[in-house]
Amino acid sequence: MPVSFDAFYYDGTSFATSTGLFTDADLTTPAPAGTYRLGSIYRIWDGTSLSPVYTCDSCCETICTVEAPFTGVFNVTQPDNYKDTICTNSSTRFGAYVIDFDFSGSTFEGFPMGFDVEYNGTTYTTKVSNRYGLIATRYTGSNDFSPTPIVTGGSAYTLTERSWQPATATFQLGITTVSETIAASDVTLKDHSPEKCYMVVPKPFPTPSELSAYVYSPREESWNGAGQLGVTVGCPAALPSFASSEEPVPLRTEVCATTLGRSKYHAVVNGEAGTPRLYDMVFTDQFGVNPADNGFYHVAGGRWIEVLSGIVIRSGVGCRSGSILTDMIATPSAASSANGTCGLTPNTVYYHNGTNILPQVGNTIYTDPAGTTPISTAGYYQLQEEYKIIEVNNSGVVQSFALYPC
Repeated sequence: MPVSFDAFYYDGTSFATSTGLFTDADLTTPAPAGTYRLGSIYRIWDGTSLSPVYTCDSCCETICTVEAPFTGVFNVTQPDNYKDTICTNSSTRFGAYVIDFDFSGSTFEGFPMGFDVEYNGTTYTTKVSNRYGLIATRYTGSNDFSPTPIVTGGSAYTLTERSWQPATATFQLGITTVSETIAASDVTLKDHSPEKCYMVVPKPFPTPSELSAYVYSPREESWNGAGQLGVTVGCPAALPSFASSEEPVPLRTEVCATTLGRSKYHAVVNGEAGTPRLYDMVFTDQFGVNPADNGFYHVAGGRWIEVLSGIVIRSGVGCRSGSILTDMIATPSAASSANGTCGLTPNTVYYHNGTNILPQVGNTIYTDPAGTTPISTAGYYQLQEEYKIIEVNNSGVVQSFALYPC
């Protein structure tokens, strides 16, 4: 005899032992696919069969004990797509979560999507792109699409809720939808893909141990193409430390005269553990609670950094040699044209002798921190910062500065 709950009917003596789910007492019309709950029992219905029983305790993915950090991929393939939820449980670990939202693995790089994180009653939206730096809005991506995705005039989208289910290691459709209204103030679109966006969530105590990450993918039917976003929820851990001057100074010319004192901490974006560089997030504590104040800091290794809004906006060397140079990250080899840099990845640290954050025409680019060996291969180099392109001659002198042509 069919038994009903809400507007649905199951075909067994209990929901836990049933094999089918329907919308009518005759058991002829299958219920929509999704995750269903009756009391404490949860089951996933795919339209033809019900999954094994699981309970609410298993709705969060256990991470960072025996298991690795959470990694998932979200596909954007249809209109009015999804609001996806990942719930993770890191048990008694504490430190700082570093969460990575990665556009770069997609064929349609930079398709605009939204993401935020909820932990201990606080919602976090601010993140840092390894290409563009600070992005405070929920939605980000590239505006390099036609038509421009995400209408920013207060448009509403109906998103179907999905959630990660550890029982089946898949994202499962729910039976509810949410309306997402997007205003211009919710969106930051860049010229090109933001690539990797990093978010830091402090966890200074072992509990609470549950963190939820949300991914929003509104998409209109008329848009061509699709997109994809990879998400990694890292294990809570102390941020890497580096020796630094206690307080910042306002001018770069003053920074080397300051004394190394208390350690500071950074979430690595483009730097290396213990060596902060472009767009790394800098804090005064290992948990990522308190961002460092604005200004220039003398740091270990005869280096210096400039911090703005808790982010490294430039870094360099010279506090030992007296010749102050600024770091830059660029492609490892020269291309014969600006277009030729499109397939190359900036992954090599160089140094320039300009006073601006980026090298300007007439500045010299060096391959060594001592500033003794200029770049000797003429051509075009793509920079990490906003995909900018510089042209240098065989003496390492910048000849021109251009926007990314790809």
